[in-house]
Amino acid sequence: MEKSANLQGSKSLVDTEEKSYDKEQSLAFWIMKSEQAIQDLHNLLGTPPKEFVEKMCLEIMEDFDLTRVNLYVLVFGKLQMTLDQCHNEVLNLKGTGAEWRCIYKRVKQICTIVNWVDNILCYVIMDKDQLIENYHLWWLMYQT
Repeated sequence: MEKSANLQGSKSLVDTEEKSYDKEQSLAFWIMKSEQAIQDLHNLLGTPPKEFVEKMCLEIMEDFDLTRVNLYVLVFGKLQMTLDQCHNEVLNLKGTGAEWRCIYKRVKQICTIVNWVDNILCYVIMDKDQLIENYHLWWLMYQT
């Protein structure tokens, strides 16, 4: 009887070690995925974020093409969703440690860009003249 109890105890230790290994593997996966999403963002932007949004805004004010703005929103939104997922998974796996803070900075970066693009999108939909006026007054979110 004692032998089987010892074997059962050994099995739970093995399970714990396997779960710990899986957890570390999973943590590494989510960190790598967040790094790839940020790399995709930088490749997409090609310039610092404010310069990219400035150029985008000027292009939009030329023709007020809502399709172009929606495309930006979709692409940035997809990257934001990926980073949010990585952020949540790391939080669940490791808590609010160094890994979580690193991904949190990445989430903030993409959220800032999404907010800037959303701000422009609202003006394109609601009041194009106000977009132009706010642009010249430096009142758009990305200009502050």
